[in-house]
Amino acid sequence: MNIALIDDEIAILEDVRKCVENEILPQDEVNFFVYTRAKDFIQAIEQGDQFDILVSDIDMPDMGGLELGKRLHEEGGGPYLVFLTAYLEYAAESYIIEAYQYILKEDMEKRLPPILRQLIDRVKKEKQQFRMIGTPTSKVRVYY
Repeated sequence: MNIALIDDEIAILEDVRKCVENEILPQDEVNFFVYTRAKDFIQAIEQGDQFDILVSDIDMPDMGGLELGKRLHEEGGGPYLVFLTAYLEYAAESYIIEAYQYILKEDMEKRLPPILRQLIDRVKKEKQQFRMIGTPTSKVRVYY
């Protein structure tokens, strides 16, 4: 299972990473990928990397989390998206692009761990019930 974390602030990125690592069990078999720019994450996807869960800041230079989420939503078959932000006003738009959760950074330590546990368990279960097919730029889930 691959989890990506994106935030342009290194200190917050480390806090998020610690929060995520505390929720991971050895049997979860999780790989972490940390990015300080959404464009670097997009580049990784374009090179064939696949992610199951994405925890992203919304307010970032160059490409913000909402723009990234819209792009992933349009391409379909993307990771579960969890937004972390200090701004409440983006909440409605995050649900339009079908983000899994929207968490204020001030609530991160309380809300992120149980949400991640729920997502990790969900992804593990889904991986047993479907396969991804498609091209490097477009993938779909085929359930069986």
